[in-house]
Amino acid sequence: MILFALVTILSQWLAPIPGAEVLLDFAPAQQRWSAGHRGVDFAAETGTSVAAIGPGTVVFAGIIAGKPVISIEHPELGLRSTYEPVTGVVRPGDVVRGGQLIGSIARVGGHCADRCLHLGLKDPRHGQYRDPLALWDSRYAVLKPLSD
Repeated sequence: MILFALVTILSQWLAPIPGAEVLLDFAPAQQRWSAGHRGVDFAAETGTSVAAIGPGTVVFAGIIAGKPVISIEHPELGLRSTYEPVTGVVRPGDVVRGGQLIGSIARVGGHCADRCLHLGLKDPRHGQYRDPLALWDSRYAVLKPLSD
C-alpha cells in the first residue's frame, strides 16, 4: 500500500520542457551564503513553452530583479518550484496540474539569457534547496517520510 502511494505521488511529476537537455545540474552550496547552483538549467530558446512540474497553486507570477518569475507551491510534498525567465499565462491563486502550460521563456539577460530555463525547488519551511530532477528522473530515489 505504501509503495502504491509513493508511485501515485511521483507519477504526477514531469519535466518542465519534455526532452530538454540539462545544461547545468543542481550544485548545492556548502553554506547558505556560499556559491552554488540552486536549481537546474534546461536548454530552451526564447518562446519555448514551459509546464508546471507537478500539481500545486501559483503563489507568484511577476518580475524579480528584472526577470519574469513564476513560483508554484506543491503542498503534497511541502515544496515550491520556481521557473525563470518565464512570462506567465497563470496568475497567483491559479491551481495547476503537472504538465499544464504556465508560460514561455522570456528574452532577458542573466545566466540563462536566450538559452535556458532555470528551475529551482525549495523547501520553504527549512530554507533548503532540493534537486528538481529527483522528482521525475529515474536515476534518483525519492522517499517521503510517513510522519514529521
